[in-house]
Amino acid sequence: VILSCVGEHARAQEHVRAEVKDDEDGGDDTLLVGERDGGVGVPTVRSEAVVMNDGTVHVLVDHNFTQIRSISTEFPYLGSSPQPSDIASFRPLGGGRFDEYKSGDSPYLISRHLRDQSDDLARKRRTFVVDAMKHAWSGYKTFAFGHDELLPVSRKGANPWGGMAVTLVDSLDTLWLMGLTDEFYEGRDWVRDHLDHDNVETVSVFETTIRSLGGLLSAYDLSMDYSFLEKADDLGCRLLGAFDTPSGIPYGQIHLGSGVASNIAWIKTSALLAEYSTLQVEFRYLAKVTGDSRYAEKSEKIFDILEKLQPPSGLLSLQTLNLQKEARQRGSHVSFGAMGDSAYEYFLKCWLQGGRTQSKYRMMYDKAIQGMHDELLQRSSPSGLVYVAEKMKDTLLHKFDHLVCFLPGTLALGAATDPYGIESPRAKRDMQTARALAYTCHEAYARTPTGLSPEIVKFKEGSDMYVETRDSHYLLRPEAVESFFVLHQITGDPIYREWGWEVFLAIERFCKLPVAYGSYKNVLDPKAKPDDRLESFFLAETLKYLFLLFNPDTDLDIVNKHVFNTEAHPLRLLSEVEEVGKPPYSAQVNVAENDGSLDIIADLREELRVAEETIAAQAAQLEHWKAKMAAQAAQLEHWKAKA
Repeated sequence: VILSCVGEHARAQEHVRAEVKDDEDGGDDTLLVGERDGGVGVPTVRSEAVVMNDGTVHVLVDHNFTQIRSISTEFPYLGSSPQPSDIASFRPLGGGRFDEYKSGDSPYLISRHLRDQSDDLARKRRTFVVDAMKHAWSGYKTFAFGHDELLPVSRKGANPWGGMAVTLVDSLDTLWLMGLTDEFYEGRDWVRDHLDHDNVETVSVFETTIRSLGGLLSAYDLSMDYSFLEKADDLGCRLLGAFDTPSGIPYGQIHLGSGVASNIAWIKTSALLAEYSTLQVEFRYLAKVTGDSRYAEKSEKIFDILEKLQPPSGLLSLQTLNLQKEARQRGSHVSFGAMGDSAYEYFLKCWLQGGRTQSKYRMMYDKAIQGMHDELLQRSSPSGLVYVAEKMKDTLLHKFDHLVCFLPGTLALGAATDPYGIESPRAKRDMQTARALAYTCHEAYARTPTGLSPEIVKFKEGSDMYVETRDSHYLLRPEAVESFFVLHQITGDPIYREWGWEVFLAIERFCKLPVAYGSYKNVLDPKAKPDDRLESFFLAETLKYLFLLFNPDTDLDIVNKHVFNTEAHPLRLLSEVEEVGKPPYSAQVNVAENDGSLDIIADLREELRVAEETIAAQAAQLEHWKAKMAAQAAQLEHWKAKA
């Protein structure tokens, strides 16, 4: 909590840090007021403040401050219990309703009572998100089961990703986390019995890794069902061929049947930053669980190369020449949006995945974030919205992709795990930027007549945020709700649940179809219709992050135990993963239906452990008797010789 202070020895707008101390018996909460935040000349202050019934804070401190201003502690935005009629009656309320969050401030005290209220409301909202997943899955299962995607208007399947049942595989961990285990095991059975990569033609290495490989690995990590790991290892082996380039920067596409790899057609001599730098989380996990070090070595080599290529600003060009022996940056276009975004995300997440031991990954991340603050971070006029521009040579491009809305969550995660501590100047800066950018992402939704965000917003002096018609579509993207989830996990501020609920209501109101959901043609037109396209990431990411945002009971721990790949597939940290070797798995456990399978798997694993210990003990006992018999035989030979 930050309290503004004034007084004889305090400069204008200086702050005191304070810590909320909840009264567990329902009495007034207490603030412990600590060291002043910034500036010189005023010694540390230690006193107490009481949160009164009217929501103000009254503080008595020593002679260094004559007054500390009261701040409101009553959070004014907590919604009411959701009703089915909320969707039909939903009308966007417009932007500018939460201005106190615009600059990245944390304006309200988050007490235990407020958290409990927010959790109770979230559990009720969670049910609606699960129903949305059921509706989407039912449409896919009925009309497109086994296909990559459902065409929700045409009511048929399509295979834009090579025919690997991408929506099915991408959705597995969402089904598991939501407790939809009947649907999960339907998908598992199809994967086990029908998923075959032999006849898959040319696919994107990046998309196949994050969606299919990531989906299989997360399904395995959650369920411990070896069916998924066997398919993941097969797919990983096929994708490895794309890494065999002169430079070590992989090709962009590969024919899974023949193994022939190449760069994508429109940049024949180059690879895209976001694509080749967003493979490591998946391949490192696969290396650990199978014991096949090639997966880690080839994917980590990419970061070794990038460490050398990274300029002083930390901001990497979107293209890298990869067909010669030494990789080189091509062009000067830098962006945290399309073609650049997830590279910076994976610098941080690989550092976390490895137990925060590979410091160069953290340094690459911090270097890039410093460059972003120095060269790309902007504030609009007249509203003062914080956004991240792009840059080409020395020219700023004032466009803000929806994809950039991943960044608030990444910044918050980086701040929460900063090696210098969350109270360090760098961590506080990054957290403030995260909150300010999250507000801008919410505004991109709230300012449209549908409450849906366009693919891109642009800024120009004096006219603030605007949308061009060609950028006005909404693809059911997850990045904004991803950041709302991460920020809520770290800060506990209920505002992120309120913003996420607005996004969910807009999706239900404008994107829902009789069969599943569809992307929206023009967010500026409430009378437009959904398109005949449903990307797998709506089930894999958007609905998953909304569910987790409204699920206070989750076991997933994004700070200490888990890392999410860029397609929202959670994986345990490498230190928590047990190596099981390469397939086939003779001890494979297959449970046909949801009939207490988790308990069955756990019991069987325990029985296997006990059996292994028993066998080891019996083997030791056998060796003991062998040695004793050998000694007796030697003694017998001795007596024979003597006789």
